[in-house]
Amino acid sequence: MVMGAALEDARHLAQRYDRMRQEAEAQVALDMSDKYMLS
Repeated sequence: MVMGAALEDARHLAQRYDRMRQEAEAQVALDMSDKYMLS
Protein backbone atom coordinates (compact mmCIF):
# COMPACT_ATOMS: atom_id res chain seq x y z
CA MET A 1 0.00 0.00 0.00
CA VAL A 2 2.84 2.36 0.82
CA MET A 3 4.35 1.66 -2.60
CA GLY A 4 1.14 2.84 -4.30
CA ALA A 5 1.31 6.16 -2.48
CA ALA A 6 4.98 6.53 -3.37
CA LEU A 7 4.16 5.88 -7.03
CA GLU A 8 1.39 8.50 -6.92
CA ASP A 9 3.84 11.02 -5.44
CA ALA A 10 6.42 10.19 -8.09
CA ARG A 11 3.83 10.62 -10.83
CA HIS A 12 2.78 14.03 -9.47
CA LEU A 13 6.40 15.13 -9.19
CA ALA A 14 7.11 13.96 -12.73
CA GLN A 15 4.11 15.90 -14.07
CA ARG A 16 5.10 19.04 -12.16
CA TYR A 17 8.71 18.74 -13.37
CA ASP A 18 7.50 18.25 -16.95
CA ARG A 19 5.32 21.38 -16.74
CA MET A 20 8.17 23.43 -15.25
CA ARG A 21 10.52 22.22 -18.01
CA GLN A 22 8.02 23.13 -20.73
CA GLU A 23 7.51 26.59 -19.23
CA ALA A 24 11.28 27.10 -18.97
CA GLU A 25 11.74 26.05 -22.60
CA ALA A 26 8.98 28.44 -23.69
CA GLN A 27 10.65 31.25 -21.73
CA VAL A 28 14.02 30.52 -23.35
CA ALA A 29 12.37 30.54 -26.78
CA LEU A 30 10.78 33.92 -26.00
CA ASP A 31 14.08 35.34 -24.75
CA MET A 32 15.88 34.11 -27.85
CA SER A 33 13.25 35.57 -30.18
CA ASP A 34 13.52 38.90 -28.32
CA LYS A 35 17.30 38.94 -28.80
CA TYR A 36 16.87 37.99 -32.45
CA MET A 37 14.41 40.84 -33.01
CA LEU A 38 16.74 43.35 -31.33
CA SER A 39 19.83 42.41 -33.35
